[in-house]
Amino acid sequence: MIQRIQSFYLFLVVLCSALQWYWSCSSTLSHDASLQLLLHKGFLVSGGLALLSLFLFKKRKQQQILNRINLLLEVITLGFFVFFYFILGGTEGWEYYLVLPLINIFLLLLANRGIKKDEELIRSVDRIR
Repeated sequence: MIQRIQSFYLFLVVLCSALQWYWSCSSTLSHDASLQLLLHKGFLVSGGLALLSLFLFKKRKQQQILNRINLLLEVITLGFFVFFYFILGGTEGWEYYLVLPLINIFLLLLANRGIKKDEELIRSVDRIR
């Protein structure tokens, strides 16, 4: 399962999401409790989708769909952080929150590219038979 490169990328996405969740639990970015709850849920959903996608290594189409949904969620999260970063005026500690979604987006794009290459390889092998 981890011998494929996209599985490694998905594992890194799970780790980054767990790190985001840990940092959001240990720091107080806002005095708004609903904002904190929204952050926690978003990080858990992102990590959960990546973990589910990691275990769907035999079903490449479903894995690619889950990665695209997770990619959309990460883009929304990044937009959310950029929006609140500029509204709050660059409060301390938000730099990590701006970088980690970018890393997750990059890793999800690499994982999707690896899944696509696997799918093309299997199609070419089926064509030869």
